[in-house]
Amino acid sequence: PSSTPQTPITTTTSATTTTATANDAWNLGAAYYNTPLSHAPGLPDRKYIPIIPPKYNDAARNIKVATFNVMPKGADFRNKLIRTDELKGYRTRPNYFSWGRRGPLIIEEMKRAHADIICIQGCDQFEFFYEKLSPRGFVGIYERSTPPSHTKNVYFGDGLAIFWRTDKFELSGRQRVALGDARFVADIALLARLKLRSPFVDAHDMTHMQRHIAYESFVKCKQYDSEQAFWAVLSTKYLYLFKDKQTYDVQRMVQCLDLDTFAVLHAEDETHFEALSGGLEFTLHAKDAGKGTLQFVCDEVHVNVRWTREITRAQIGTQLDVWNAHFIHGHCAKHEVRRVKQAYALYEAIAQCSARMRLERKNIGNGDARYQHSAAYAN
Repeated sequence: PSSTPQTPITTTTSATTTTATANDAWNLGAAYYNTPLSHAPGLPDRKYIPIIPPKYNDAARNIKVATFNVMPKGADFRNKLIRTDELKGYRTRPNYFSWGRRGPLIIEEMKRAHADIICIQGCDQFEFFYEKLSPRGFVGIYERSTPPSHTKNVYFGDGLAIFWRTDKFELSGRQRVALGDARFVADIALLARLKLRSPFVDAHDMTHMQRHIAYESFVKCKQYDSEQAFWAVLSTKYLYLFKDKQTYDVQRMVQCLDLDTFAVLHAEDETHFEALSGGLEFTLHAKDAGKGTLQFVCDEVHVNVRWTREITRAQIGTQLDVWNAHFIHGHCAKHEVRRVKQAYALYEAIAQCSARMRLERKNIGNGDARYQHSAAYAN
């Protein structure tokens, strides 16, 4: 297998863990990131590459990405078919192509990488990786390539997978993209839109709250008192209701709402917020059906539009679009030209999906080719 882990900030051995400050880690460069790690005999030392310097000395916000092209388990069978020597159709010993040998070594590489996000190409053993990685706090999505309708008697069956640590990310959406005309091409790309969690924000830390105020104004809440106006403050992922204007005191706080527990107020783009807000009211629907809804009333339409926009942004939070792709295989000039065209198709798909605030599909695990988006290129 091959791997290219990206941008770590913490290196871990079996005995010690060392974490650099942001400036030190960046100044030391590759010398810091590539501290030798203990691993199974025979595994190569993969080199981490720092991509973006850390900001605000916050090492927790650095993200480590590792990618592995693992070669499908079915390639063992294909290898026996394409041999031209006297061993054609037979296994060689030791059989380096066998999944029984390669699978455990790939898992060892993934363990020692200590990555936050793992991308896998050539994957036809998603259940195997899920079983091994889930105890380490990972979940993932998978898309399997399907045979083109106009191509027969060609092996297809590998796919793409993306895993992430559940303590750092949650899935906001996913997308499957065909890199070309699906009638002739089986190559696909997989997008996982991940929201960065903020589990360590203390809702009752008024100092932190005041430093991150996104918007504040008077609003009325029908579920509390339809006639009394509360001073509402939006900070990070929390919506605070205070009795008095700009009196940021826990004792004067009526309620603190975690916006992660409410459904996102979606809008396709900035021009749709006014239509979404619907006059003077906006409503928060709890994800837990048993907790009902909260209806807020503003004095003016533009205030309601602003609240709708800012709450939507707070609920979306910091999101990452993680793309995993596998281009057409081949070593001739014709295949290289097709790979260039697939790269253009991938860039187009990245641009289109980046402009979309909402991705409908959010299921973990296997996908469905019926929900495939085509990024066709001219032949």
